[in-house]
Amino acid sequence: MGGNPRYQTWSPHQWRSVAPTVSDLQHHGFKVFARCITCSLAMDVRLDVVAQSRGGNYVLWRKSVPCRRRHCVGRMSFYCVPPKVGTEVEMF
Repeated sequence: MGGNPRYQTWSPHQWRSVAPTVSDLQHHGFKVFARCITCSLAMDVRLDVVAQSRGGNYVLWRKSVPCRRRHCVGRMSFYCVPPKVGTEVEMF
């Protein structure tokens, strides 16, 4: 995956170039979750469900969605955990 052996130093832009679409995220084994910036609710994102409903070419990078918690007016941002890294990367 890429040419830089120090994956922890990669920027979100570098990770986006490795896995730009939902299909690519699945193929490379990324874990994805969403977190609300208002109430801090965090939820795992099932990439298979996203691919089925939006298509494999759908892009989660730089996207946000309304919070899923009742009565919260915040927005959820996406984060990924690339394989071999173990730390989260902001997808916005």
